[in-house]
Amino acid sequence: MTWRQRLVRYFRTCVNAESEVWDRPTRFFHWSITGLVVLALLTGWFDPAWQIDRHLMVGAMVTGLWMFRMLWGWVGGEYSRFSHYLHAPGVILADAAALWRGRLKLASLGLNPLNALVSLLLLLILGGLILTGLATYGGEEHLGPLATVVSYRMGQLAQEWHGHLSWTLIALALLHVLIIRRESSLTRISLMRSMITGCKPMDADQTDENARTANFSWAMIIGVVCIFAIDHASKTMQQIPMDGWRPLNYPRAYQEKCGQCHWTIHPSLLPEESWQPLLHNLEHHFGQRVTLSGKEAITIASFLLVHAAEDWNTDAAHRFRRVTPDPGQRLTEHPVWEKLHGKVDPTLFTTPPVSSRLNCPVCHHDALSGRFDKHAIHLPKPAAALPP
Repeated sequence: MTWRQRLVRYFRTCVNAESEVWDRPTRFFHWSITGLVVLALLTGWFDPAWQIDRHLMVGAMVTGLWMFRMLWGWVGGEYSRFSHYLHAPGVILADAAALWRGRLKLASLGLNPLNALVSLLLLLILGGLILTGLATYGGEEHLGPLATVVSYRMGQLAQEWHGHLSWTLIALALLHVLIIRRESSLTRISLMRSMITGCKPMDADQTDENARTANFSWAMIIGVVCIFAIDHASKTMQQIPMDGWRPLNYPRAYQEKCGQCHWTIHPSLLPEESWQPLLHNLEHHFGQRVTLSGKEAITIASFLLVHAAEDWNTDAAHRFRRVTPDPGQRLTEHPVWEKLHGKVDPTLFTTPPVSSRLNCPVCHHDALSGRFDKHAIHLPKPAAALPP
């Protein structure tokens, strides 16, 4: 059969002793979510931090499809509804035993009881991944609809669960495929083909006369209501004051004195215990002598110590809060800084427009705010080296 004939078969109705078990919206969801989940796993595992936007974009599409499937499970076709997925534990165990022992000869019209349970678990795990992803984004980046209600610690916990659920999803997906292959080999029916065409052969004693059809009217009504409800809830939550971060005004003395040599480092990047030795040793400040008047010294010290890392709940503040054996070392020699920048091309720090390991605002466009969000990272292309 050519690809054109297969395409025509996809759009035509089932013939002979076949029944359209899975409607087109369900099939669209099945194959779309499969591809998007693979992309989400790849971008989540292998993309560097400054390319997090790709993972977020894929996650947003997964969320939209998941919400559609939740709706379609109530108003879709007979074999797409969740009521068709629910079976008694004894029925599921009997089906699993029949598959294991090779005694299954008659295929179910829809999913067999065991695979129906696995499919429901996959949807639940997918929902958990969406929720933990939003909680991670809200807690660690202070962005998204949960930014105002999730703390940094909760965001870290959500990130751990996000990883655990990812592996659980992979395990369930593999089990889903194994069950399909096992049932196909026992019943001589290609379930993979059925999921593409939607058509499945019926035995003489099987009937779908009482099968419910999809209710598109209710789907439209409920979908519109859900969209407006989610939009209203998101806007309401965004108005709640954010915990752990706030705008900060830099004193003029700090900008003029410290900004002469380097960017005005946000105070949240070092704990109070690390700021103190730097302030007490300004005469030998990394090879430079810094002279301050009494008023300037008090202003700068008060600003840095009052707003040190302990006073913030951002990802950067929590990472750099740990005091190193040498509290007076350079910020760029901090183990956390070196770990976070380990995948960055070293030539980026020696060529324009960066030219320095401490020139953070060139790559971190929100560095002055102290947020250091991953989506605000934009690495410039190093300038070509000048000819000798």
